[in-house]
Amino acid sequence: MCFFEQSLWACGLFKWGNMRNQCLKEKRIGKTCGLRLIYATTYHKGPCKICQDLSRKSRRVQKMNSDIARWRLDGNRPATIEATGEELRLLQNSVRNLQTRHLAGTIFGSKRQSENDAKPSVKRRVVARRPAVGEQL
Repeated sequence: MCFFEQSLWACGLFKWGNMRNQCLKEKRIGKTCGLRLIYATTYHKGPCKICQDLSRKSRRVQKMNSDIARWRLDGNRPATIEATGEELRLLQNSVRNLQTRHLAGTIFGSKRQSENDAKPSVKRRVVARRPAVGEQL
């Protein structure tokens, strides 16, 4: 039962902060037992980083859609419409990826609960054995 700081945004997304108190179960310095408890929560009124990126990119998508509609009415910019359409598809994929990350609960590239904290890595040594007398390879 290790205690960590937590940041919580208005959208419900949270991020684990620094470790504040280590439990007695884990004897190694800097290692955790895998159970994260909240020491203190910092509330942020504004949107999280993912929400900011989503709003910025969705405004850009709206602008591109209005530009393409205006250019189609003019009828004299087929190359610009095609290039902007391709850029619009890439931007829409990026928006979908951000929405998926937000629903999955990841922020700033880290996951809500790290599997590495729960299971310490063990390096195993592979030893080649000699064949017994009369045994074939």
